[in-house]
Amino acid sequence: MFKSLMASLILFSVSNISLAADITERGYDDVVFKDSGLTSNQTDYLKIPKDWAHAYGSDSKTITHLDSNLAELVRLRVGQIDNCNYCVILHTKQTVKMGIPAAKVSSLSTWQQSNLFTDKEKAALAFAESVSSLNHDTSRIAYKNLLKADFSKPEIEELTNVVILMDIWARIFMVQGKVSEAPGK
Repeated sequence: MFKSLMASLILFSVSNISLAADITERGYDDVVFKDSGLTSNQTDYLKIPKDWAHAYGSDSKTITHLDSNLAELVRLRVGQIDNCNYCVILHTKQTVKMGIPAAKVSSLSTWQQSNLFTDKEKAALAFAESVSSLNHDTSRIAYKNLLKADFSKPEIEELTNVVILMDIWARIFMVQGKVSEAPGK
């Protein structure tokens, strides 16, 4: 039994390591990303955000309370706020893959002026914006509005970690000088 448990743990660790490597190296048929800044990882500074991405990123299997479509909309909105080209492209493609309506994705930056979003989505987006922009005054109000919109404490915890993870990656990609370009350039 112990050998079986150890083998499972090793397999889990190896599979997580291989998945983690993919987080910063994604490309698509119509766009690739190149780094023009920091390209080293000698201190393994990417380990913690990669581990966190497994828990709260688009491919997460551990988010169990927060609706996955809502989490993806929040990821995209935070990418927009952070002016992260990589984040916006990646999470726009994810929303399409998930079947989120194009009109909703297209109007995400103007969600306050749209009736395409539910009250719960609007509460989550307001909270994400306040946390991402470090606005202490609006974050208290946004938190109370999450409770009014019937978010559970576990949903709020997962939502908070989704927002913070996005902010971390946007800053890492900025330092890496990550830019998009057409394949073959």
